[in-house]
Amino acid sequence: MVGYILERVYKLSSPELFQKYIFSRSCEQNTFSELKNDRSLNISIGKNSLEEPMPILNGYYNYAGGLKSTTRSMLDYIKIYLERNDKVTKQAMDRLAGDARYGRVYAWNTYNYDKENKMLYHNGGTFGHSSWIAQYPNQKIGIFIVTNIVTADSQSKLNKLSNSIIDSIISGSS
Repeated sequence: MVGYILERVYKLSSPELFQKYIFSRSCEQNTFSELKNDRSLNISIGKNSLEEPMPILNGYYNYAGGLKSTTRSMLDYIKIYLERNDKVTKQAMDRLAGDARYGRVYAWNTYNYDKENKMLYHNGGTFGHSSWIAQYPNQKIGIFIVTNIVTADSQSKLNKLSNSIIDSIISGSS
């Protein structure tokens, strides 16, 4: 619904909005709402919990998991939050709701927001893919994990893997 409202208010399509307000900041080169035949040769095919291939849908769900991206583009996206002094992304990390442990900032969930090891994260799954993106602003670390299968516990497993990675990094640097 938010995406639909933004398109109406700004009188721009979702790809135009993404380019103007996100990709121009992140410098992402390989994030798309629609894949052309020449780009689909190396795309991962998602599977459901029965390991059945899921369709690749173009142009749908752009605001709710419909974008397709490379790992490199996702790292560029993480960098705008952790490395660039962009006032919009800095504001997007200010807590809007919740308590010190669990909360929300614009499009991110938060964990331990008022602690040294605060984490901002988002997860999702669309048509056979599960993903997890987390940033640890105080450590200047970002993690992006994606898998091409959706199961009842794939999100919790990605969360545990992300926690394991950050714990290893932090304990290794102590």
